[in-house]
Amino acid sequence: MKTITIANQKGGVGKTTTSQAMLEGFKRKGFKVLGIDTDPQSNLSSLFHYQDNGKTIFNVLQKEPILDCIIHTNEGIDLIQGDFRISTVDQSFTQINKHYLLKEAIDPIKKNYDFIIIDTAPTMNTMTMNAFTCSDSVLIPMFADLFSIQGLAQLFNTIQAIQVYTNPNLTIDGMLINQFQVNTKVNQNLSNELAKISQEQQIPIYNTKIRQGTAIRQQQVEQDSIFNSSSNVSRDFEIFIEEYLRKEKQKQSEKIETLDSE
Repeated sequence: MKTITIANQKGGVGKTTTSQAMLEGFKRKGFKVLGIDTDPQSNLSSLFHYQDNGKTIFNVLQKEPILDCIIHTNEGIDLIQGDFRISTVDQSFTQINKHYLLKEAIDPIKKNYDFIIIDTAPTMNTMTMNAFTCSDSVLIPMFADLFSIQGLAQLFNTIQAIQVYTNPNLTIDGMLINQFQVNTKVNQNLSNELAKISQEQQIPIYNTKIRQGTAIRQQQVEQDSIFNSSSNVSRDFEIFIEEYLRKEKQKQSEKIETLDSE
């Protein structure tokens, strides 16, 4: 199984939509998935149909039994819903092990899932540190724009600090470009700049780019699946899911080959 944090300290770059697409896309492939909403706005939680049990990510951090906090949605996706109280997490949780609270909670249930997807707020606070600490990898949604590129250095520095202090095994899956405008010179130039950063930092960019479009927003308003749309964006996410799983399979094969050669 694999736990993936969807993160970028810049807001509005498609973190929640990417989280939704991965949960729905993996579920469509037959995988058992759990979504964890760590954003105080709880946008990911609002995209699914479920019976609210009154338990949230805040209860998980308070060390309530995690199985009591998992909601089974009508879409067949398990969910730990968000909570506005997460915005006070830095003041609410002051214990010395506060960055390990989510890891301690989900470690016993990891075996129940093929993928756990953690949606994060556009802040590098204690909650985001918890997400990084309990994850196997980070996926970075972003725009091919100047401000997104400028913010990458801070994000990379944060991840490097996590690797040193709380999670030495954390890796970066790659960068996913959202809202891409195919025929604009600006987007092409910025994509070229991202390619340079990718090479310098040895962080891949997914070949699939999610094109700009508004159809997905209507699907989300109606609490309908991203993949029930015939839009370019829906098709792009289908291709991305295929690319992600193909690369994961390749990583596993390479890992097995390495172990066999030792």
